[in-house]
Amino acid sequence: MPDPKFTKPWHGVPRENIHWNPTILEDVCIGCGTCVTGCSRLVYRFDFDRKKPVVVDPLNCMVGCTTCANTCPTHAIVFPPIETVLALEGLAAVRHAIEDDLLARHDILAAPVPLPHPDRIVTLKVVEKKLPSADVLHVVLAPVQIGACFCEFVPGQYIELWQPGSDHLSRSFSIANTPEDDGRIELYLRRVSGGRLTDWHSIG
Repeated sequence: MPDPKFTKPWHGVPRENIHWNPTILEDVCIGCGTCVTGCSRLVYRFDFDRKKPVVVDPLNCMVGCTTCANTCPTHAIVFPPIETVLALEGLAAVRHAIEDDLLARHDILAAPVPLPHPDRIVTLKVVEKKLPSADVLHVVLAPVQIGACFCEFVPGQYIELWQPGSDHLSRSFSIANTPEDDGRIELYLRRVSGGRLTDWHSIG
């Protein structure tokens, strides 16, 4: 039977709604048992008569984990495409659940040692907003203070934006233009249904 401690919702999504578990290719499997003994979640059992592993509790499988497939000596284990998981991660409700979990367990999950950070944090202000389509906001940002360091942005580079007065984590966005001499950069923000950064009137 599935173990309740392994089958609890994954970032708010019921585990039974997530198609993620291994499939054994029996004609390739040599019955070594590496997957059975290596899975701490008891997804597998071993059929000692047939000398083959059997997927007994697929819901015990950790979403996104492929350790058993990676360690199978004959590549006899396959999983659904990773896009199955990535599609879930793109849902606003899942991203919010992850963010809330990080913040709720800050004391446990915070890095225990200092990590390198940029020497300077660039303060930007919104100088222009446009709506090229119903689901996209075009934002032009300019540095509050002009200096050579502000012109080192390159197209495709990511910047992190924080919402003033918000406890939410920062969001990363890719720069869409070759920065102007005054350091201005352009972002295209896609509206995410139910997202926490979708109140575009507050940007500015």
